[in-house]
Amino acid sequence: LFLLKPNQMEAKALTGCSDPKAAATALHEAGVRHVCVSCGAEGVVYCGEQGNMLTRPKPLLSFPNATGAGDSLMGGLLAAYVQGLTLDEALRFAVTASVLTLQSSDTIRPDLSRESIIKSQKECIFHESISFDPS
Repeated sequence: LFLLKPNQMEAKALTGCSDPKAAATALHEAGVRHVCVSCGAEGVVYCGEQGNMLTRPKPLLSFPNATGAGDSLMGGLLAAYVQGLTLDEALRFAVTASVLTLQSSDTIRPDLSRESIIKSQKECIFHESISFDPS
């Protein structure tokens, strides 16, 4: 399996691990090449061939609709992969796409584009992703 993007509850159901870092690590060790566990306001945990990273969004005071945020995250990950972005760039791109979707009342944000994602990264997420030790 190339890429799996479960949320925390799905990752726990698949692995029995309630800690998203441990769940991502377990899924990667089971053979998934790239695992991104979405953790809501806590961000996204990545474990895979390129290392282990946590990317966190800046806090949102409110969001009108959470529907579609995970799909935007997955779409952002795939778009970043096709563009050849580094892991850190890809995670920041994907998390920004998700945050922008959260800020829209529409399930599919009509103005979401590569340009809007790149332009909004500084206001949507903390600057750098954080590496972690999977053990």
